[in-house]
Amino acid sequence: MRNLLLIPLLLLGACTKEESSMPVIDTQAAAPPPAVATDTTPANGATPAANDTGKASENAKAQAAAAMNDKAISDGTKPLIPVQQAANQPRPAYKPKRTPEFGFEADGSITQEQLADYYVEMTCSLDGEEVGTIVFEMWPQFAPGTVRNFLRYCDEGFYDGLGFHRIIRAFMLQGGDPKGDGSGEGPHGSIRAEFSNEPARKHGYGVLSMARGGGNPNSASSQFFLCCDESMDVWALDGKYASFGKMVSGVATLETMANVPVGGQERSSPMRSVKITKAVVKKGVAPKSGEKIERPQPDLKGAPAKITVQHILISFKETPVKADRTKEEAEKLAGELIKRARDGEDFSALVTEYSDDNLVPGDDLPGSYLMVNNGVTDYAYNRARFNVRDKEQALYGDLTTKVNAKQITVDQARATFREFQMTNYGPQPIARGDMVSSFGDVSFSLKVGEIGMAEYSPTGSKFGWHIIRRVN
Repeated sequence: MRNLLLIPLLLLGACTKEESSMPVIDTQAAAPPPAVATDTTPANGATPAANDTGKASENAKAQAAAAMNDKAISDGTKPLIPVQQAANQPRPAYKPKRTPEFGFEADGSITQEQLADYYVEMTCSLDGEEVGTIVFEMWPQFAPGTVRNFLRYCDEGFYDGLGFHRIIRAFMLQGGDPKGDGSGEGPHGSIRAEFSNEPARKHGYGVLSMARGGGNPNSASSQFFLCCDESMDVWALDGKYASFGKMVSGVATLETMANVPVGGQERSSPMRSVKITKAVVKKGVAPKSGEKIERPQPDLKGAPAKITVQHILISFKETPVKADRTKEEAEKLAGELIKRARDGEDFSALVTEYSDDNLVPGDDLPGSYLMVNNGVTDYAYNRARFNVRDKEQALYGDLTTKVNAKQITVDQARATFREFQMTNYGPQPIARGDMVSSFGDVSFSLKVGEIGMAEYSPTGSKFGWHIIRRVN
């Protein structure tokens, strides 16, 4: 099966493929958080320890180190780690926006066991108009200090009026920054990291987690993020960021915010105002709406979500492929081939003999593509690839070394990686929107076994004529 290999050395170009529209997650600027954090780009504005200077900073670090060894912090009774408390670094005066109703401060009246009796209602707005409320249950049994910290900020009205300053559709929404640009922190200092790889705490759609500085696990403060998809970037957060709760209702509200257009260098800055109108702590069990807490799939109106097609590309001199024939000759040949295919000739043999696409040697289904419809994500493929990501990276490094040492050829490296890919997670699904439009339109209009043709056009099918057979 024709498939796109996933590492630069082994990338096989596809002449039917347009420029990819998939976002690239910048692992240095995308924290919080990226799967691999850095010491130079903290998500919450905490200064990396490597950049600390002066006696005051040393004192602050010593205080934080002492706090790390405080058992009361580790068991969640005293979750807050004071920072910048040296004489010449006083913390600015802070007055809660609302009079707290409960006692979630470090020495407050709410015990660790009682944290389970509270949940949060967060009402959100888009350009000043409310779009709904998200209800969150807390996980104090896993992250008591983090839960206490979040409940305290909600109870004090700290989040009221603050925005979500970073939105990545296949990843998360990040908010809770008083400065609104990702560099701010809350008035109560940092909290101890409560990471875990426990399955019950895995990151996924609707999960709440804490943003932090890349170089310091204990640098989370007020900034949090809300996962808005199931993706490899999300799953890679497990054990590295402190998940502490999950939404139990409000999918439509989350989707409205997650779908806001974004811009900026990272393509994560919302182009509309996305804000928390009010985050309120409620006592009792978080009311569940019964809705599925998952990213809704698009309404395809009966169209298939995923298909495999096989095709023959007939190009000519003026196309990007620059085949050695005229446009008239290409059109005539395409007409002859679709008739022969519909008359029952072996399609794979026709592909091998006539297609101008780049074919994979030894492919049992030459000229084929696995495609997903607009808005569809193949989560099973993503999870399968995620599960072998370490082996994949190790293989990439080994193949790169061998190619550079001229121990193997690039073609041999491609073949080795392709075998690994097909064994572990199969061909990479290609989004319909990443193909030239006529190719996708014809492919998804066919029934299994049917053969159609995408006619050449400078916009809809710029590589030439595509004779397409739907396989499944």
